[in-house]
Amino acid sequence: MNRSWARGLSCWFLFVLVGCSTWLDRWESARWSPPTAAQALNLKQWNSNLPEHAPGWQLRWLVRHGSPGAAANAAIVLAKHGKLTDPSPLVKAACNSELDPQVRQAAVVALASLPSRQALPGLVEIVEKLNQQSTSGTGYHAKIHRLALQALGRIVSQAAKESPAETDSPSQKTELASRSQAALLWPWHSLVEFSRWQAAIWGSKEQPGAVSSPSSQVRQEALELWAQGRWPLPEQSPQLLHDPAPAVRRAYLRALSGDPKRLWQECTQALNDQSPQVRREAVVLLGQLAGSDWDRQAREKLLRLFQNQGELVRTWVVEALAAWKDPHLLNRAAEDESWRVRQAVAQHLAQMPSEGGKRLALRLLEDSSPLVQQAVVQAVKHWPEELRGQVWLKAMASPIFGTRKQAAELLAQSFPQATQFPLTASPQEQRRALAQLRQAWHKQHPPHFRQEHSSLESRSEGAFLPEQRRAFEQAAQQLQRLKDPQQRRRWLGVFAQNPQPALAWLEERLHQGKPVDMILDPWLLQQWGEPWSLLAPGATGSVRQRRFRASRLAALAGQEPLGPVAHFLILRWLTHDSDPLVWQNVLGALMEEASPWAVQLARAATGHASAEVRRRACVYLGRHPQPEHADWLVPRLDDPQTEVVLAATEALGYCENPKAIEPLKRLLLAPQGRVQVEAAWALARLMPALGRQALERLTWHPDPQVRRQAALGLGQFGTLESVPMLLRLAQQPGPARPAALKALTQLTHLLPAASAPQEPEALVNWWKQQVKASDPQEPANR
Repeated sequence: MNRSWARGLSCWFLFVLVGCSTWLDRWESARWSPPTAAQALNLKQWNSNLPEHAPGWQLRWLVRHGSPGAAANAAIVLAKHGKLTDPSPLVKAACNSELDPQVRQAAVVALASLPSRQALPGLVEIVEKLNQQSTSGTGYHAKIHRLALQALGRIVSQAAKESPAETDSPSQKTELASRSQAALLWPWHSLVEFSRWQAAIWGSKEQPGAVSSPSSQVRQEALELWAQGRWPLPEQSPQLLHDPAPAVRRAYLRALSGDPKRLWQECTQALNDQSPQVRREAVVLLGQLAGSDWDRQAREKLLRLFQNQGELVRTWVVEALAAWKDPHLLNRAAEDESWRVRQAVAQHLAQMPSEGGKRLALRLLEDSSPLVQQAVVQAVKHWPEELRGQVWLKAMASPIFGTRKQAAELLAQSFPQATQFPLTASPQEQRRALAQLRQAWHKQHPPHFRQEHSSLESRSEGAFLPEQRRAFEQAAQQLQRLKDPQQRRRWLGVFAQNPQPALAWLEERLHQGKPVDMILDPWLLQQWGEPWSLLAPGATGSVRQRRFRASRLAALAGQEPLGPVAHFLILRWLTHDSDPLVWQNVLGALMEEASPWAVQLARAATGHASAEVRRRACVYLGRHPQPEHADWLVPRLDDPQTEVVLAATEALGYCENPKAIEPLKRLLLAPQGRVQVEAAWALARLMPALGRQALERLTWHPDPQVRRQAALGLGQFGTLESVPMLLRLAQQPGPARPAALKALTQLTHLLPAASAPQEPEALVNWWKQQVKASDPQEPANR
């Protein structure tokens, strides 16, 4: 009896339980249903179909036990609301070729929305499976493949920003790439090994890679992903430089950024590509070799392209040369016959906030194109205030209204007096107002004059107190006799605690010829931080480390002058170093500074084995001219490299040493027209009459560029006797015509109360009348 009663009660309880669960399922299904494939793509519909109080257990049950479509939709919704703990259902859905393509795409998007630690392995697995589907051809969908690669690219890009070893220095790229071979990225190195990434992108013997996909968009996306990681390409990578899709060939070149040697080889081949976009990519990427082992070859290649190619290619070359941040490399481009090339130079001035960049900007403000002038005004917006103000004041003197207005508005943002400048007044009123503005500007920003030949006592006077001088001298005496490191550090702390006064005192001691080696201890230099830690004795290390330190010095020198003490340490360092890249970077760092030790270093560099080092040394000596420099510059006139001869010739023109006249006269017979015209310019600075005659003879040279340079020289050094030669060039088509017209405009100051017209033809006729009036027997055009 009891046993039958218990059996009946159990049956009744089971019946009630089944009925309640069935009723609950019907009620929940009526209240909510999983989204369809189309709805799964719309985030707003996701939110409307999943209220806050909807139970997640039904979705999780569908993920485990539902049909493939229902499981995919449920996993997508859970991922959207952050309730999916296992991303494998999304991976399974994305790779299921029987599902609707829209659902598969939504699964990839949902997987990419998960935290990177969860999404990264799943996305790599999707790429691997889609690689296999692409070869079999069953269920392959290129858009899904591309979505997965894009999601991986976003993760790699974010990881590169967060990586503590991230650097923009070209000399560090190889080190970063080698570190990536052991582990892909710092945050997830334990999840996905580099070898698996390499197999997913490039393929292996067991499985194909994404770069072998039949879709060109997938191949391009795979290469873009590799380029973001900046990893070196595997040795057995396919020759994608011959891919039929130009976009793939461009992406392949960008993917080579982690391997400078292959980048140089492939870019030189791609310069002959049929696609203009690929050729442009190859030219611009050559700029990434700045500071690498292929620095000299890339720069020489770009300079040859500039001389021998059309306007469009020259514009690309300017973009590539801007990576060196050396204004002197763009001097020739600043005088190009195409205003587009000159505009490109002006736009890239933003990367050169230095004295050399300022000189180039002031030079471009004299350009005849309004677009070039306005590009200069915009490019210097983020320069230091004392540099950009000088450029804008020069731009406010432009005859072009748009340039004046733009420069005045920008200057007024930091210098309110510029709002009073009369933009539409007469030229005389504008000149008077601009003179007052310059006077007010220089009161607020006094110029820093170099005093290379003055004694250090006058410069350092007041830089340290008398009691500090006594403390420094006492510490120096103790350091001279102490050998124990602990005791030495106690006295070195006197200098470590007062770096600026200590540096001023050390400069004074250096100029007095007193020893400073016992004070410039490695420990003290490390305490002072950069740039002193880069110059500590014994800190140079391997070639790669020395190159990095030299490039870092150049970057720091662009922010703040290094000073004579640093020059002394650099000279001591480079005495035992012969690497050309180290010398190039150091000379670049010292280019705007002068001291006896920097001059000594540049003079020694004129005999270096590297032609680029010799060229930079000549440029430095020309920037800081002294008559004694001629003893080191004259031998360089016989240098086998033309660029060195040109730099030495230009520098001799500023040294004001009569010794240079005869060697420069010999260069007037050189086989290269560029050397002849540079020698004529230098002679015009040393002996104006002799140089002017040489420039007049060069107006008959067969090379149009030489005639153009000769016309520009006559505009600066010519007399009224030079006008007939300029009139002849002004009436001939070619690049010399605008230069001759500009020179004629400059020579109007030789005539009293002259008011020459602006139009070219009217200017030529006006000058003919002037020549005829001055000498009726002399023809106007000989």
